[in-house]
Amino acid sequence: MRSDREIYLLTLIIFQIFLFIPCRSRAEEGKIPVQDTIHYEKKIGLIKKGNLVPLPLVFYSPETSLAFGGVLFNLFQTVPKDTLSKFSNVRTAIIFTLRSQLLVDVDHDIFTRNEKYRITGKFLYAKFPDYFYGIGNQTLEEHEEQFNANNFNFRSQVMRQFFDNFYAGLIFNLNYLGNVEAEKGGMLDDDVITGQEGGISSGIGLIAQWDTRDFNLNCTRGHFFEIATRHFRSYLGSDFDYNIIEMEAMKFFSFFPRQVVGLQFIGRFSNREVPFHQLSLLGGDKMMRGYYRGRYRDKVLYAFQAEYRWQFYKRFGVVFFGGLGDVSEEFHTFDFSEVKPSCGIGLRYMILPKRKVNLRLDIGFGKETNGIYINITEAF
Repeated sequence: MRSDREIYLLTLIIFQIFLFIPCRSRAEEGKIPVQDTIHYEKKIGLIKKGNLVPLPLVFYSPETSLAFGGVLFNLFQTVPKDTLSKFSNVRTAIIFTLRSQLLVDVDHDIFTRNEKYRITGKFLYAKFPDYFYGIGNQTLEEHEEQFNANNFNFRSQVMRQFFDNFYAGLIFNLNYLGNVEAEKGGMLDDDVITGQEGGISSGIGLIAQWDTRDFNLNCTRGHFFEIATRHFRSYLGSDFDYNIIEMEAMKFFSFFPRQVVGLQFIGRFSNREVPFHQLSLLGGDKMMRGYYRGRYRDKVLYAFQAEYRWQFYKRFGVVFFGGLGDVSEEFHTFDFSEVKPSCGIGLRYMILPKRKVNLRLDIGFGKETNGIYINITEAF
């Protein structure tokens, strides 16, 4: 198939680009070396041995309405005497929402001795009433229909460091959607939408990552590039055969004290029989704020956003952001004349100064839509 050839050709080209990118030293990037960073973080009390931080969690988004629960941060070193490696972290959250949603979310980022290996992953269980508007970039608001389902997702990435800040490795991804309840007579009730009855997606893939950011939760300088492929096949236990390529690029600049400019690009490409819940979703509290997450969904997604952050007084800050993005059925049919805009403003309050963790309030505006978001940590 032409779309298959495009997916695999794009994968090959991008991996070759990553293999031959000249990697500048951290001194050239202006980044503090790891050992200096660790010493600095210990000095200011940012990290301690076995650092467990429980926090109550209250947030709001159009997808969840008001949500509440708790989150536990665990910051540690896998080898206590290894003072040169980055600290590992595990985050566990249990969330309930006023829309009768339940989410159990566990993610981790673990470094072995001397950062030789990096193991990242995510476990998510969601009992999540949600909305479906159809597939494509021209779906109508009045076509909204609600569906209920239980969603289980597990993703694990094991990467090896090949040179400074550059990792590559393998991915395993298992997703299960079950107990799907759709509106009678709706689009998901008709026998035309792939995955409308749920099912299992099981796949493996490759990942390459180049990360020089100073603080992942609230970056002020550095960059992040990642490309990942996943291939779901019946011989791996999957009910659907399809491919996904994901690309993400971020760059952060700090021209003046307490002022940061962040740029982010996301590309997501899939083909073959992709179930509707695994399609690329536009919108949400991180990218294209102002649009309901999944308001538009299809096999291909492009999105770009820029953000200006200014911590203007002690713990208080303000943010201005804008973005462009859209979805399409295939890579070569993306129509830039249909691109959708997003913009907005946000307020910040640093609830954990030593860990640079912000409470954020964002108001985003899209094309004939808007959204309010209250959450912890930055959008990117």
